Amino acid sequence: MAANQLLAAIGMVELVRVEKARTTYEHPGYNDTIAAVDTVTHAGTFVETEVTAADADTAATRLEEVETALGIDDCPVVGLPYRDLVIAAAR
Repeated sequence: MAANQLLAAIGMVELVRVEKARTTYEHPGYNDTIAAVDTVTHAGTFVETEVTAADADTAATRLEEVETALGIDDCPVVGLPYRDLVIAAAR
């Protein structure tokens, strides 16, 4: 890839390669509500939910409703980037 060659040319060294497949879903009743399922090689499967409603209270309520409906409201929130998860899995 040209980008990899460019980075190597300026002395950058590859730290980790993150391979991810993402499937994105939109809620049929709310066009501002999206859920994405990411399958990250060597790290696992993750669900990302996003609500872009203008009102913060509405967004928070809808996010809670969606995560409860999906059954993920009690799942731990992962705050690390996929890069760090893949590195940790390699150790």
